[in-house]
Amino acid sequence: MQAPAAIDGDGRDIIERDAVASERRARTAEEAVEVYEVERTASAIATGGYHMVALQFPDEMLADSTLVAEQLQARVSAQIFVLADTSYGSCCVDEVAAQHYHADLVVHYGRTCLSLTSQLPVLYVFGREHVDASDVAKQAEQELKGKKVVV
Repeated sequence: MQAPAAIDGDGRDIIERDAVASERRARTAEEAVEVYEVERTASAIATGGYHMVALQFPDEMLADSTLVAEQLQARVSAQIFVLADTSYGSCCVDEVAAQHYHADLVVHYGRTCLSLTSQLPVLYVFGREHVDASDVAKQAEQELKGKKVVV
């Protein structure tokens, strides 16, 4: 995971950042609905009466963005669009880009620094990945074998 980019820099760190390709398989629509909390997001859009909704994904989740946008669009009357060229870093809400498209809500996916926005409301969706508890326990047991651990 990369550290957030400094906003006061010249942007070189973003321009020179290496893109990391994901090797995970594509998600199904059902998985996307669960992981990206599509029902909760659709409810927030409808309840808030939003009309232009910007979806902001970090680079590592961008492959799922069109699937999530399609699932949301099928559930709400608002116009849904994806911001695919985030400035500075994925953890910061790209309020300026969203405003260029007249968004009245930004849905920010993934890790975030939770920086305040000045004009637009933000719905944060951290994601709900499935965790195989028995696999986690097995890996922890192997990793901690022979080590003293106090909990």
